[in-house]
Amino acid sequence: MRAKSWTNLKHGRKFLLDSFFLASFFLVSAGVFEFSSSQEIEDQTPEVPLTRVIEVGGDYGHYSDDLGSTNSQFLRFSIAKPDVYTWRFVTGRAYRFKDEAFDIGVSYTRYLPDGISLSLGISTGTGEVISPEYRVDASIGMAFLEKDNLLASVGYTRSQSKAENRSDGVGLGLTYYMDDHWILSASGRYDIGQPGETVSTSGGLGITYGVYRKRYIGAAVEFGDVSYLLIGPSEVLVDYNSTTYKLYFSHYQTPSVGFHLRLDYERNSFYDLVGGSITLFKEW
Repeated sequence: MRAKSWTNLKHGRKFLLDSFFLASFFLVSAGVFEFSSSQEIEDQTPEVPLTRVIEVGGDYGHYSDDLGSTNSQFLRFSIAKPDVYTWRFVTGRAYRFKDEAFDIGVSYTRYLPDGISLSLGISTGTGEVISPEYRVDASIGMAFLEKDNLLASVGYTRSQSKAENRSDGVGLGLTYYMDDHWILSASGRYDIGQPGETVSTSGGLGITYGVYRKRYIGAAVEFGDVSYLLIGPSEVLVDYNSTTYKLYFSHYQTPSVGFHLRLDYERNSFYDLVGGSITLFKEW
């Protein structure tokens, strides 16, 4: 068992390095293309200013049945050229179930004509359980309808734990801007876990009322089945249902400075979790 775990770990690290090289090639190629394109049109169109956003925040939650608490802190930074590209960087710390992890991740989104976007992200973290050895996300987004007010995205995720478990999944997200204030959202995921070929399905619905760059208030519900094979002295199939309710509120103190608040309540077969988070942000 130990030799097999070490072999899988080496394979996971090789896949992570290969993914980083692939991502670097993709991102550098996009940058070269962007540089070449900008050189050709710099005399024809005005320079688009960069937009930067920094976010800092944390969350806290308490489990039922004397299972303790959870907390995390994070720092996010993004830099974007509107309608051209966006870079996002994130780092943070998380603690739950007596496991502590430090995470780091980077993603790149390229915006193409006709409302199409391509995204690629890679993340990893320390700890024994709560952070994966690596996670790779790739997605494509498109805008529909006459006003491009229906946004759809399809994505693929590969996640490898620090043990033998891994998962491959696909997800679909829909966001519909009804008018200047109301926003509806829906999502769904289908994941296959190895070993055991376990299947996890999940979905979510949300509604938000907002006044642009002033305040937003909304609610969401997420539900699904979680299934995986726990590897140890004996294999144990873990399979349970989970439902999470969320309330969130965002306020802009100025057009570029504000905060986000969120309250969560999760209920599954093993515990209830009540928590919340706060995020401060600044854009320039």
